[in-house]
Amino acid sequence: MSVLLARSNADSQISSRLPEIEKRLDASLARAIPAVSWALAALYAVFGVFHLRTMPGGNGRFMAALAFVSALLLASFALYTWRRALPPEMAHAAASLLAFIVLVNSLAHLHLTGDPRQTTNLMLLVFAAGSLYLNETWFVLTIASTGLMWVSIAFFHGFGSEWTHFGFALFAASVLSWLILSVRRRALSRLELARLQGEWALAQIRESEGRFRDLSGLSSEAVVISEQGTILDVNDRMLEMFARDRTEIVGAKVLDLVAPAHQDFVRQQLINPVEHHYKLMGMRKDGTHFPLEVRARNVVRNARALRVTTIRDLTHDLMVDRMKDEFVSVVSHELRTPLASIRGALGLLSNEKLLQDEVKRQRMVQMALENTARLQQLISDMLDLQRLESGQLTLHREPASALGVVQRVCAEMKDFASTKRVKLRVAGDDAVVFADKDKLVLALSHLINNAVKFSPEEGEVVIACAAEDPAVFSVTDRGRGISQKELPSIFERFRQADSSSTREVGGTGIGLALVRTIVQQHGGRIWAESHSGQGSIFRFTIPVFKDDSHA
Repeated sequence: MSVLLARSNADSQISSRLPEIEKRLDASLARAIPAVSWALAALYAVFGVFHLRTMPGGNGRFMAALAFVSALLLASFALYTWRRALPPEMAHAAASLLAFIVLVNSLAHLHLTGDPRQTTNLMLLVFAAGSLYLNETWFVLTIASTGLMWVSIAFFHGFGSEWTHFGFALFAASVLSWLILSVRRRALSRLELARLQGEWALAQIRESEGRFRDLSGLSSEAVVISEQGTILDVNDRMLEMFARDRTEIVGAKVLDLVAPAHQDFVRQQLINPVEHHYKLMGMRKDGTHFPLEVRARNVVRNARALRVTTIRDLTHDLMVDRMKDEFVSVVSHELRTPLASIRGALGLLSNEKLLQDEVKRQRMVQMALENTARLQQLISDMLDLQRLESGQLTLHREPASALGVVQRVCAEMKDFASTKRVKLRVAGDDAVVFADKDKLVLALSHLINNAVKFSPEEGEVVIACAAEDPAVFSVTDRGRGISQKELPSIFERFRQADSSSTREVGGTGIGLALVRTIVQQHGGRIWAESHSGQGSIFRFTIPVFKDDSHA
């Protein structure tokens, strides 16, 4: 019963996908036509030689000529279909052409000899048709044509008992040929259906894999699918994270990607996964270790126990945490120092004896004011940075003299530089920039402030402007400089080139981040050049003003 149900199910699926299967059957026949044509051409060439040797007289020569012509036609057709791929939709028409050539030869034998035994050739033809055709319509046309032609010749030669006997044999051969065709067609249809289903399933798998790669490719986390500790598939982020090619990582062991110190833990997790969220050290191809956060879960797919793992690189997080800790430490220091000074000054001012001393009282008030300004500047810098980065603080841009902005900043910073015994010098040419003058002053103030603080006594800070497009501002000092290792990251938020030196001279380390944000919002860029012990040069660009009305 189950066999009958399975057969019925297969037949219904074949019926539902008959057009696709018909195309595949036609394509299968088309591939066979050249070989069949070559074989028939060779066979008729042999027949031609045989007729010349065994059939004397005009009939022999006629049959030999017919055989050689047939061989030539078949060889030409074979060469044509071999050189040019036969379209599948022409396959049965081509098979009928081959059958027609064979039929003409067979009927010529039958007519010239008048011997009903020559019907054997037609019997072979109909048997061959059942073994060649894969379409019932073309098969029936060929068999019907063969039968009608045989009946015509039989009546021409007188329909005797032998003709009747061989007519029945031809009919039986046609019936058997039909059965051969039916069995072949059903078997090949099921085979092609299985291939179609396999191709569909493969396409589904590839589509699923494509969706997995598309989705996992968008993830910032690495995704790993493994089975019993062997990696089956990964996303591109995994390859990037571990600096490996896909061929190196797919098929490898999970333990190959884990630092030796954590391999026992991971091995235990693979055997008995009790923890699904943990941290460990990964290992790249070059042997370097880096921190990872791992989340894993077990899934069952097609009776296979798989483990799906997502991995996040913690290197950046740890770096940010360290920078934040440094930032909090520096800011705490910067807040605590002026607050202590203000509190001390206010405490002394509460002393009645000190209130009577005008000089000391003024000094305490001045100390409180200076430290209050220092706190105000710190808070202002932090708020400005946050507002600029969040887009809450807009720029009010207008044409401005670059040299005028530089001179204004130097005038404001002159007293501060004097207290540090550092000279400010203005250089360069003027240019008309399109900028928010107040924000440009703020950016230059931070750069000059840093340059002065890190300059030696009796040193000089040069503030220059180059009249280019865009205009280039620069601040140059002859201080201790910045190491090449720290130079690329000095403009990052919460980043300090040297926290110890920052503590020594004062500052929070957010000034350069603020300057970079101001410059970028103007559409410019900022960079620094420095060598330890040789000073530093900070440069940034600001677009020049272009009057569109004169364009």
